[in-house]
Amino acid sequence: MEERDRKVLNQILASYDYDKTDLIAILQQIQHEYSYLPRQALEYIAKELRISPVKIYSVATFYNSFSLEPKG
Repeated sequence: MEERDRKVLNQILASYDYDKTDLIAILQQIQHEYSYLPRQALEYIAKELRISPVKIYSVATFYNSFSLEPKG
Protein backbone atom coordinates (compact mmCIF):
# COMPACT_ATOMS: atom_id res chain seq x y z
CA MET A 1 0.00 0.00 0.00
CA GLU A 2 1.31 3.40 -0.96
CA GLU A 3 1.99 6.15 1.56
CA ARG A 4 -0.71 8.33 -0.02
CA ASP A 5 -3.29 5.60 0.55
CA ARG A 6 -2.24 5.17 4.18
CA LYS A 7 -2.61 8.92 4.71
CA VAL A 8 -6.07 8.96 3.14
CA LEU A 9 -7.20 5.98 5.22
CA ASN A 10 -5.74 7.44 8.42
CA GLN A 11 -7.58 10.70 7.76
CA ILE A 12 -10.84 8.83 7.28
CA LEU A 13 -10.28 6.76 10.43
CA ALA A 14 -9.30 9.84 12.43
CA SER A 15 -12.46 11.65 11.35
CA TYR A 16 -14.37 8.87 13.12
CA ASP A 17 -11.93 8.74 16.08
CA TYR A 18 -10.93 5.18 15.08
CA ASP A 19 -14.32 4.08 16.43
CA LYS A 20 -15.17 0.62 15.14
CA THR A 21 -18.89 1.27 15.73
CA ASP A 22 -18.69 3.68 12.77
CA LEU A 23 -17.53 0.91 10.42
CA ILE A 24 -20.32 1.41 7.86
CA ALA A 25 -19.65 5.16 7.66
CA ILE A 26 -15.91 4.48 7.35
CA LEU A 27 -16.54 2.04 4.51
CA GLN A 28 -18.77 4.61 2.80
CA GLN A 29 -15.99 7.19 2.98
CA ILE A 30 -13.45 4.74 1.60
CA GLN A 31 -15.77 3.84 -1.26
CA HIS A 32 -16.36 7.53 -1.95
CA GLU A 33 -12.60 8.07 -2.16
CA TYR A 34 -11.77 5.07 -4.36
CA SER A 35 -15.15 4.33 -6.03
CA TYR A 36 -14.93 0.81 -4.55
CA LEU A 37 -13.47 -0.92 -1.49
CA PRO A 38 -9.90 -2.00 -2.26
CA ARG A 39 -8.78 -5.21 -0.54
CA GLN A 40 -5.65 -3.50 0.84
CA ALA A 41 -7.76 -0.73 2.36
CA LEU A 42 -10.07 -3.22 4.08
CA GLU A 43 -7.11 -5.12 5.50
CA TYR A 44 -5.50 -1.90 6.68
CA ILE A 45 -8.59 -0.65 8.50
CA ALA A 46 -9.10 -4.09 10.04
CA LYS A 47 -5.65 -3.82 11.57
CA GLU A 48 -6.11 -0.20 12.65
CA LEU A 49 -9.56 -0.77 14.18
CA ARG A 50 -8.53 -4.13 15.66
CA ILE A 51 -11.41 -5.89 13.92
CA SER A 52 -11.26 -9.21 12.17
CA PRO A 53 -10.94 -8.78 8.39
CA VAL A 54 -13.76 -11.34 8.10
CA LYS A 55 -16.10 -8.99 9.96
CA ILE A 56 -15.23 -6.13 7.64
CA TYR A 57 -15.73 -8.28 4.55
CA SER A 58 -19.05 -9.54 5.91
CA VAL A 59 -20.29 -5.97 6.34
CA ALA A 60 -18.95 -4.95 2.92
CA THR A 61 -20.63 -7.86 1.18
CA PHE A 62 -23.91 -7.62 3.10
CA TYR A 63 -24.82 -4.17 1.76
CA ASN A 64 -25.50 -3.84 -1.97
CA SER A 65 -24.21 -0.27 -2.01
CA PHE A 66 -20.64 -1.46 -1.44
CA SER A 67 -18.48 -2.76 -4.27
CA LEU A 68 -15.32 -4.83 -3.89
CA GLU A 69 -14.53 -4.46 -7.60
CA PRO A 70 -13.57 -1.29 -9.46
CA LYS A 71 -16.42 0.02 -11.60
CA GLY A 72 -16.18 1.18 -15.16
